[in-house]
Amino acid sequence: MSAASPRNIYAPLKVEFDSEVEITIHSAFLQTARLLQCDPMAHVSVSTLHVATDTRRPCGGVTQVGESTRIVKNERPVGSTRRLHFTSKPNFSEIIRFVIPFTQCRRSTMRPESRLLLRKTAAAVSTDDNPDERFVDHQVLITITDAQEQGYGQAVCPFLLHVPSSSTEPQRIMLQPRNKHDKHDPVFKSDVALLAKHGVDDFGFVDISWRVSLIPHGGALITALQPSVSVPTFPIGLVLRATWLVAGNVHQPRTQYTTSVEFGGQDRFLFEGTKPLFLTIQSAAQLERAIVHCTFHDTTTRPQSYDVAVPLPVPPMASFAMERDVWWTTPVRTACGVDLGILLASIRLAQRPLDGSTPFCTVEGCREINNPIHQSQFAHVAKEWGRAPPNTPPGAYYPLFWESEQHIARVAERQWRHDCVVGARPSIEHVRHLLEVLAGRIAVDGGVNGVAAVYFNHAPTTTLQQHQVKQFLVTCAFHAKEMTVQDAARFCFFALRRDMEQAITKEDVVFILDHALIGKTIDMPEKEVSRRVDDIFGDGVYITFDDFMRYFINNYAMWYQFGVPITTGDEQAAQGSIDVAVELGPNAQGTAKEEPGEEARGGAAVPVAPRGEEAGSSNSNPQDVGVWRRFIARVQHSNRAFSVTAHVNDSIAEVMVMVQNSTGIRASCQEWRMNGVLLDPKATVGSTKLGLSSRNDASPEVVIIERDESLRLVMLYKEKSVRWELRIQETEKVLRLRALVQQKTLIPLSRCVMRANGQRLQDRHPLQHYQLQNGDVVEVMQE
Repeated sequence: MSAASPRNIYAPLKVEFDSEVEITIHSAFLQTARLLQCDPMAHVSVSTLHVATDTRRPCGGVTQVGESTRIVKNERPVGSTRRLHFTSKPNFSEIIRFVIPFTQCRRSTMRPESRLLLRKTAAAVSTDDNPDERFVDHQVLITITDAQEQGYGQAVCPFLLHVPSSSTEPQRIMLQPRNKHDKHDPVFKSDVALLAKHGVDDFGFVDISWRVSLIPHGGALITALQPSVSVPTFPIGLVLRATWLVAGNVHQPRTQYTTSVEFGGQDRFLFEGTKPLFLTIQSAAQLERAIVHCTFHDTTTRPQSYDVAVPLPVPPMASFAMERDVWWTTPVRTACGVDLGILLASIRLAQRPLDGSTPFCTVEGCREINNPIHQSQFAHVAKEWGRAPPNTPPGAYYPLFWESEQHIARVAERQWRHDCVVGARPSIEHVRHLLEVLAGRIAVDGGVNGVAAVYFNHAPTTTLQQHQVKQFLVTCAFHAKEMTVQDAARFCFFALRRDMEQAITKEDVVFILDHALIGKTIDMPEKEVSRRVDDIFGDGVYITFDDFMRYFINNYAMWYQFGVPITTGDEQAAQGSIDVAVELGPNAQGTAKEEPGEEARGGAAVPVAPRGEEAGSSNSNPQDVGVWRRFIARVQHSNRAFSVTAHVNDSIAEVMVMVQNSTGIRASCQEWRMNGVLLDPKATVGSTKLGLSSRNDASPEVVIIERDESLRLVMLYKEKSVRWELRIQETEKVLRLRALVQQKTLIPLSRCVMRANGQRLQDRHPLQHYQLQNGDVVEVMQE
C-alpha cells in the first residue's frame, strides 16, 4: 500500500429506475382477413433500435447530415394473448404485464428541446467526420398473426418506456407492415405486397390502453408471521421527509422549487426545508396513498413550469410496519420525458402522534436521546459537549446528537482508522489478499501488516486476530480503488457468509455498515447503525442476497444519507459530473444560519460526482473563476451586451441554449466568435479563454452572430408557367416542402413530384441531403 494524502472521493452511484408496463389489448379490426377471416393472436414485444446518423462535410463546405439508418438490435417477446378463431374483429380483452430493467431502457435525460438544439448546432458547425453518432430507441410492438404465422400488421405503442403515463380510455393504433424500419426486409416487402393485393393502405387497427410506472428503489423488508400481525389503534402519527435533488442541467436562477404532499384530497402540506412533516392519522382511509408534488415554477417563462406528482409507497397498517423509517428513491420526471432530478422521501408510522406536549426526560445525559421511540415519549435538551454536532444523517425526528463521552471517543478512533486506510490507498489486490488471509490460506503481507498496525494502533509485531482481519477487510473494500460502495457491499456479503451460501445474518449487515467507515457513518453512534439496519430488515435473522441487493445495495437514499454522491442517467455519467441542487424551501437560509453544524445536511448544492464538491461550493460564490467563468456576450446585429456565467464543464453548445432567450437567436443559428476566432460548440468553456482576464484583454467579449439557416428556393411549375420563391429551413423534410407546393398549386399530394439538379426529391430526406444552394430551381410536376 502506498502513502497518499488523506482524501477520499467516492465514485458517484448511478441511479436508474426500472419500468413496469401494463398493456390492455381490447379489440382489433383486421381488414386483410376479409370474408375468409382468420385465427388471430396478438404478440407483444420490446424492440431496441439503433439509430445511426452519418455526419460529414462535403467538398462544397456545407455540412450535410446523412440519412438516419435504423437497425433492429434486439426484439424480445414479453407476452401474447390467447388465440381466437374464425374472426376478423377479435375481442381479446387481455392484460399483459412486464418489467423492463433500466439496463435495457437507456434514455436521454436532457430536455427534448435542448437535445434537439444541441444536435442541430453540433451538426451545423462541426467540421469533422463523425459516422458513429448513435442513440437508442425503444418501442413496444404489438404484432397480430394467425395460426399459419401469416402477418396481419404491427402496431407501435404511442408511449415512452422511461416516462410514467397511463391511458384509461382505449386508444386506437393503426396496424402497419412489419419491420418498416428496413425497406429491404423480406417480411416488410411481403406485407406491402399483401396490402397492394387487397388494395388497402393499412392492415386495420387495434385498441389498447396502458399504464407505465417507474419502480422506485429502497423500501424495507416487511414480513411477519400471522400471529404477530395486529392493527394499531388510532390515532397514529405519520412522519414524512422529502428531499428533492434537482439536476444541474435543468436548474435555473430565479426559479421557485417547492415540495408538498397530499393524500388524495384537496389539502396539500408543504415541506419546510429539511424539517420533517408531522401529521396525525385518524383512520386507515386517510392514508390509502401519499403523493408528493414537486413544483418547478419559472417566474420568467410560464411554459417552463412543471408540477410533477410522485406517488409514494405507503407501509401497511400493521404492527410489524410501525416505528420504522422506510426510505424511497423515485424519479421526478414529467409526462413528456423531462427529467427534473430525483426525490428522496421517507415515511414513518408512529404508535402515537407527536403533539409537542411530551414531558422532559429526567435522565441526565440520556443515552436514548437518538432513539425515535424514546423521542416520541420524552423531550430532550441537547447537552453541550464542547464541539460541533456530529456529521450524521438526520434521525427520524431530530438531528443526531452526541450521546456520551464514549460516543465522542469512538468517533475519534473511527476517524483515525478512516484516515489511515485513505492514506494507504488500498487496491483490489490488497482486498483479495486479505480475503485469503481471512480464509487461512496465506500469511499476512508485511506491508499490509504495517498498515493494519497503524489502523488498530498497536505494535507491528502483534498478531492480527480473525475479527480484526474482518474489520480491516471491510474497511479496505469500501476504500479500494476501482470499487464503488455497491461493489464493496456485494463483496462483503460473500466474504462474510458462513452458515448459508446465499444468506448472512443481520448482525453481519450491521458489521459491514459499522466498519465501512464511509462518509457520515464515521460519526454515527453504534445504536444508530443497528437502528437503521432494523428499519430496513425488520425482525428477520437471516438476510438473503436478493433482499440484500434490493433493500441495501440499491437503497440509494441510504447511501445518499451516508454521504455517498449519486447521479442519474447516461449523459451525466458521460460528462463526468453534474451538480444537484437541494431545494430546502422558503426557510432554508434561515435554517442554515441557525444551525451551522448542519452544513453537510442541507447546503445549496450537493456533489454527485468526483468533482461535484467544488461545483457545489461554487454555487454560493459565482465569482470563483476556478469553477465558474463570467464573460461578456454581445449580439452583432443589435449591439446588445449582457453578462454570462457558465460552468467550466459546460459545452459552448449548452451555453448557446441557455442564452437563446437573451439573444433572441435560436441556439442552432448562433455563431460565437472571440477575437475573430470561431469557437467550436463542442468545446467546453474550461478549454477556452472565456472569462479569463489578461493584460491585453481584461474583459474578453464574445460576439454572437446570427446565421441564416433558411434556404431560398425558386419553384417552377412549367405546366402552368408559375414561378415563385420560397424560403424554408434546410433541416426540413422534403414532405414539408411538398405540402407547401400543394397549397400553392393545388396538385394532389400523392401526384406531386419535385426534381432538383436532376434528382427526384424523396419525402423521407431532409433538404440538406441534396446539397441545395440559395437560388436553386426546383421543378414541380404532376404525375
